[in-house]
Amino acid sequence: MWDWLNKVFKKDEGREVQKPDTGDDGQEVKRQHVDLSEPRQLSPVDAPTILARLKTLGVLDYLDPNQEQALKRIVLTHCREKRVEMWWWSVCEFVRTRKTHKGELPFQVVDERCEMARSFKERLIGLEELFRAEGLQFRRIRSPDGEPLHDRAPLGTGKYLVKYRIGEREGMVQVLVNDGRIDVPAFIAQLNGIAQANRWGYRLVLLPPQDTVHCIVRCNFGTAERAERSQWGRVDYPE
Repeated sequence: MWDWLNKVFKKDEGREVQKPDTGDDGQEVKRQHVDLSEPRQLSPVDAPTILARLKTLGVLDYLDPNQEQALKRIVLTHCREKRVEMWWWSVCEFVRTRKTHKGELPFQVVDERCEMARSFKERLIGLEELFRAEGLQFRRIRSPDGEPLHDRAPLGTGKYLVKYRIGEREGMVQVLVNDGRIDVPAFIAQLNGIAQANRWGYRLVLLPPQDTVHCIVRCNFGTAERAERSQWGRVDYPE
């Protein structure tokens, strides 16, 4: 089965990954990609396409050989068992079961459900890591009332203010929370706004969520644009 997967993956990769990114292969992409609007039942023939997308997004480039094989096995298992899920959900299991160093991987899996301030901070720190190489650091988080946010405080509804620093420069972004849920897309859009303003070569691609769980991938600018054209994910900016 593994040899079969490698053969099919190489064949699929040649169609979907190695084609020049000119936009004139749009019809080919449309024939291959699965429905991204909601979870669907996977099958073994979906494994090569899923792996090709993860490779195109750069996810596999940051894994060592053992990690890469582990992720491929998870993808194959999910497809062979015909699980009903978003195409990228294997990444979620990989993150839960594999030990990695902070900042090592170019993606984060974030659950928008958040009841306590400590969990809220942990989610923000995880997202900060995606741009930490560019010098981005979150310095302080304030509640909607302007008070410091203590770890044991319940997370209320409102706009939380996050002060950030890039070198000697400082700024402020907002995190919207409504009924115990973080507005992840709105926050990612603000981070992309920071990247755009600083002319960084990376953007954050927001993959379609499964229930309340989001996957965010840091990609170079060209790959991020291709992912959006191919409808694998979104690249949002502040309005």
